[in-house]
Amino acid sequence: PRDIETIPTRHTAFGAVPALEHDLFTNGILYVDLAFDISHVPEEWQPYLPVLGKMMSGMGAAGLSYDEMAKRIALYMGGFGYDLSAGYTVDADGIWQKMIFSFKVLYRNIPEALHTVSDVLCAGDLSDEARMRDLLSERKNNLQASIVPSGHIFAKRAAAAGLQLPAYRDEQWHGRTQLKFVQGLAGQFDIGKKTLVDRLEKLKGLIFTKGNLTVNLTADADGLNRVKARIGELLDRLPEGRPVPKAAGPTLEPRWVGIAVPAQVSYVACAMKAPAYTDPAAPLLMLASREFSNNYLYKHIRVQGGAYGGMSSFDTSLGVFSFLSYRDPHIVETLKVFEDAQSHYARQEMSAAEMEKAVISALGALDKPMDPAGRGYMAMMRHFAGATDPVRQTFRDRIFQAVPSDVKDAVADYFARASSHRAVAVYSAQEKLEEANQRLTEKLRLEKLSDL
Repeated sequence: PRDIETIPTRHTAFGAVPALEHDLFTNGILYVDLAFDISHVPEEWQPYLPVLGKMMSGMGAAGLSYDEMAKRIALYMGGFGYDLSAGYTVDADGIWQKMIFSFKVLYRNIPEALHTVSDVLCAGDLSDEARMRDLLSERKNNLQASIVPSGHIFAKRAAAAGLQLPAYRDEQWHGRTQLKFVQGLAGQFDIGKKTLVDRLEKLKGLIFTKGNLTVNLTADADGLNRVKARIGELLDRLPEGRPVPKAAGPTLEPRWVGIAVPAQVSYVACAMKAPAYTDPAAPLLMLASREFSNNYLYKHIRVQGGAYGGMSSFDTSLGVFSFLSYRDPHIVETLKVFEDAQSHYARQEMSAAEMEKAVISALGALDKPMDPAGRGYMAMMRHFAGATDPVRQTFRDRIFQAVPSDVKDAVADYFARASSHRAVAVYSAQEKLEEANQRLTEKLRLEKLSDL
């Protein structure tokens, strides 16, 4: 389709709390997202945010133990969880950072579900030390277990973290930095538990206020009317909060890093700063990234290099263009393929057939099927980014209007400027990293993931 798919969205408010309503058929299920702004959280407290989310959603509240709360959540809701997300606005002039609690509930259980969630947010109990220790171990184990199956994602996060603040947050909350942080908390729990609880309590007071909140509701008209009649009971329990300036961010610089992990294969990532979503080059670079993945990287990294996969990613939200390899026997050769791919498409136009495949692939990425919950959530994310329907339509139009020479010129211009400030991260065995460093002109700074 030439036109974008739109998601019905009504902007409203509950008192001073902004809200989004999405009137969609959900078969009697209400989906609620409570998005709290966290851009004012001090830098030294940012690593605690995933731990806070884990504790809030997995411990007791309002005088009930965690198992009693778990039964209550299971009785009234079809799921309750949290997420941490950050990104650029479409013009890259602004950055949003949110902690989002999401739950789904049958219409008949809306009052009980809202009361349960308000207990979690406003009367959460952090006194159960045994449960807290278990949750820290679970968080640590889950992160450790995900590294080898998703090594290319961890490598991408490690490379991109030195380039853009949203990418830095993504790595800090979900990457090796978070793993090391949780390992430290779990390993020194008896010594540091008082400090941990104190930090988490202060974060609760800093984050869970009306002034930080945006409410996102997805249901049909009946469900929306039901939740609007009762949601005040939750909001009234939240303190008003006071305006707090955004916290100063970290100093970023691109780095070359090698992370030693117990794996016989490598995961290689090369990342560069990407232009904003509204930049005319962005749709062309998206087409280039699809062509890289479907053609050049597949041929040279998978077929010829023997890796399980080679791919390219263009992410305007994080502001990063990246090259990745998955379960790769090579490191130095793969980095050379990444460079060769850039120069190849800077010199040579795609054929008409390749261009058509790239367009179809790009549209497939833009038009992924979503259930009602996913559509409501995506509309909220677009709201935070300022990705209005006219802005999205312009991006789509530019994809359809592109010709091979446009892509070639965009690739040549972009990589001529961006590649000199690229960042590289490799997850691999220690000996493979040391061997690669003997051959690389720019050396990897080696580090280990402890406890692995």
